[in-house]
Amino acid sequence: MTSERLFTVKEVCEKYGITRKTLFYYDKVGLISPVRRLGTQLHKVYDISEIQKLELILTYRNAGLTIDEIRELTKITMEFIDYRGILEKARQRLLKERSKKEKELKNLEVLIAEYEKEERRHE
Repeated sequence: MTSERLFTVKEVCEKYGITRKTLFYYDKVGLISPVRRLGTQLHKVYDISEIQKLELILTYRNAGLTIDEIRELTKITMEFIDYRGILEKARQRLLKERSKKEKELKNLEVLIAEYEKEERRHE
């Protein structure tokens, strides 16, 4: 009899540096699911295939992809999935966000400079 290795919520969270809330959210939105519930408390446990999904999800999250983009990339269907297109759309979105943040940073720097100029004027 072969016993597959199962991972508890605590083990998964500690290994991947995520919170229980994050893990349960991924379950709620259908990205990862416990394979079984064990014990009288019905603790959630995950097998290696779910752990591999989690690793992929975390890789995509670290690349700035949204949950919807990740869902598209990880869904298992017979239909063709345009991985490159989804990744390119995410790239374009992040570039726009970066451009917006750079503008915000410049505006903030102007405000700081004006504030410092006003402070010097009152010294």
